[in-house]
Amino acid sequence: MRQLDEILDNCPAYEHLLDERKSLISSQVKTFEEEQKSLIARMKNLFNLTDSQSNLATISDLYETVIADLNLGRKMPDSFNEVDLKNLRYMNEFYNTLLYDGNFARVLTTPSIRLLRDKVTGATKNATLKLSFLFGHQSNLHPWLTLLNLTSTECLTQQWKGQTTTHLNCVSPPQFAANMVIELHQEGIVRFVKVRYNGYYVNLCEEEASDCEYYEFMARMRDL
Repeated sequence: MRQLDEILDNCPAYEHLLDERKSLISSQVKTFEEEQKSLIARMKNLFNLTDSQSNLATISDLYETVIADLNLGRKMPDSFNEVDLKNLRYMNEFYNTLLYDGNFARVLTTPSIRLLRDKVTGATKNATLKLSFLFGHQSNLHPWLTLLNLTSTECLTQQWKGQTTTHLNCVSPPQFAANMVIELHQEGIVRFVKVRYNGYYVNLCEEEASDCEYYEFMARMRDL
């Protein structure tokens, strides 16, 4: 968690919470590594990784480096292709979605959830408030996706395999310039919330609908 401002402040227990979360997901990570041995071996050979580097966490970080290098026009390994890039992205998205979930995600989002509650509650009492911005890193946004059930490792795997996902939502985890807009609407005396992710409305509150009744949405926006 980067110390960006008083909202996205540095969490003093972040490293402990991160280690705890990594330990909690270690069996799932190991299962993935066993199932995707060929993918990991391919990345090891492409990028000259050592045995200790040939794991899901390291390859997930490698994706960020590869994207930066591609944007800078740097040379990739000769045999590197679009399929490799797709597989790298899948491993990055799978690992980070696994990581930024559960209580760890809720702790990380607590400051912004509190801000959201304050802003939305204030907007119901002050008609002049139209828009508020909160800027952050992808690690600030990713936990929101899992908490709102906008993505999951299961649906990402279905998409990677070319299957039709059975989930209400399956958005791609944050890439460069990713954004989320939380909108408060009112029709007559009825208030409801809608959420856009990267410009598209998503299903909310476990329903196949983009509208979520105001009080239900606010009840879901609770912190630990």
